[in-house]
Amino acid sequence: AEAGRPVAEVSERGSLKRCGGQGDVLAGTLTAFVGWMHLGGQEMDGGEERSRMAVATAVAASVATRKCAASAFEKHRRGLLAAHLMDELGLVVDGMFPGES
Repeated sequence: AEAGRPVAEVSERGSLKRCGGQGDVLAGTLTAFVGWMHLGGQEMDGGEERSRMAVATAVAASVATRKCAASAFEKHRRGLLAAHLMDELGLVVDGMFPGES
């Protein structure tokens, strides 16, 4: 990592199976979270603040995707598909951000 740049490591467990399309779920989740951040009035003044917010948003999207994968894996085991992650997304996000709608 470049000196002075924020770095994060996500330790949230995902599923025991990685399915095709899981990265697309992550990308879509990240895009939605960035959009919500801007709609919520989270303006970023400078480069350092922008970097911190970008990392926090990426971590939240990663955690959400991993939680979706873990929950979907419990239900579908080795038959897990990316669509199953999407089925879990609403409940996972509600659990991560209670009271937000």
